[in-house]
Amino acid sequence: MTLDLSKIIGQIGARASQARTDAPAWGESLEKAEAALTAADPSTLARRIESAGVGFAWQGIAGLVGDIKGSYAPSDPPPNFTVVASDGSHIEPERHHPANCFLLNIGAASFRYGQDASAELTSEPTLFYGDDLALPITKAGVRREPIEGAILGMKRTVA
Repeated sequence: MTLDLSKIIGQIGARASQARTDAPAWGESLEKAEAALTAADPSTLARRIESAGVGFAWQGIAGLVGDIKGSYAPSDPPPNFTVVASDGSHIEPERHHPANCFLLNIGAASFRYGQDASAELTSEPTLFYGDDLALPITKAGVRREPIEGAILGMKRTVA
């Protein structure tokens, strides 16, 4: 079944209206949180942060350095560096559709800064159909596991 946008336009408008109504309350909450943090004794906060991490892998990583309201200049970036990212999306198979298929779209971005600066953006959509719609699984005989739901999510992640 395709997404009928005309049926959710009213819901989107209602959600936007609610977000505008909620905005002042969020602002007040942030101001209260900031006031509580700045009024607290820094050594007490540091002890609370340290005790919260007991038994967790990130223990000792998080911490409080300096004044909570302080601002710090960032260090200079290296003269040459590259930033790389990827993301993916998919469209699930619709078993009631006459053309049974699913789509994976994998995107990537690479930005090189400094000397020889450059950028590369890619998007690789792939349509799967026919024999590609299931995984062959051998358990007490041969059967096929449909690629959908969590399995499709794993396939997207691996891609």
